Amino acid sequence: MAEEMGLDELLVIVLQQNLLGSPSADERAEGLRILMEKVSVTYGAAGSNLGHLLRASGVPVPLTALLSDVDLAMRNQALWIIGNLCSDSVDVDSALTKQALMAAGADKVLFGCLHEEATLELACAALQNLCHDPRWAPASPAITSARTAARARRSPS
Repeated sequence: MAEEMGLDELLVIVLQQNLLGSPSADERAEGLRILMEKVSVTYGAAGSNLGHLLRASGVPVPLTALLSDVDLAMRNQALWIIGNLCSDSVDVDSALTKQALMAAGADKVLFGCLHEEATLELACAALQNLCHDPRWAPASPAITSARTAARARRSPS
């Protein structure tokens, strides 16, 4: 049946059945696969519409949760999707997705992906797009560490 459906119809199923937030690893994997496929071919006005649909459907919340999934492939797929959805070339309103991800707590989880070699590259790519938003840049551990060091240098010993 799924083979007969178009990508848009499959995306509706992903959203309606909350496949990304499913307790079933198989359903989460299928939801990620469909979402990756849709994001990879969507730009311009269609990308803006997709971004709006995903934000309105609450997708940033399960995407954030997937950053901590036990399955490495799912963590990497979630990072890839986040990196693309936060790109202005995919969605001109990506600032709204960045805001929704921060509200979902992604800033607290995503930086942990920098400490794992298997997720490092995709985490950096996602952060490259996320840090275009000034609310994300201060959340960076590197920036926080630099601020702490600067304060320490300024304070009298």
